[in-house]
Amino acid sequence: MKSTGQTYGVSHVEVPLDPNADPKAKTTTKWRSIDVPAEIESTLQNRNQKHFGQAQGTPFTIPPLSEMVDFSASTHTANLILDGQFTNKNISDTTQLMISHLKRHAFRNDPPMTESMIDNDFVGKMKVWKESTSTSPSGFHLGHCKALPF
Repeated sequence: MKSTGQTYGVSHVEVPLDPNADPKAKTTTKWRSIDVPAEIESTLQNRNQKHFGQAQGTPFTIPPLSEMVDFSASTHTANLILDGQFTNKNISDTTQLMISHLKRHAFRNDPPMTESMIDNDFVGKMKVWKESTSTSPSGFHLGHCKALPF
């Protein structure tokens, strides 16, 4: 598929009129549409912070990691984790093991692809392959491809 020069993104979101309402509840029936880009961004950020805040009590939400890695993961410690160089004697072995799996993959510095590899053949395969099909040693599975907007 050749690039048309168009960009795609979220043009509007619908949220419950009542900010305390559960958007998944069948009883939530009154909605409002947001189509101003800055308000969409703000609304999505607030939603994500609330959603990911549900993880309270997990390693990155309690000290010492909550003090070392901010919400945007823009700290020196976050970079150490991504580089596979972070250790801390004040965290459990289980947490240290989990952190070791957050290391960047070796191909992160590969140059970006300049040609599109999506064509009708590829799209056809993605639609019929089972998500559990083994693909490559890259660590990616077909679920990553199936999530693409074909």
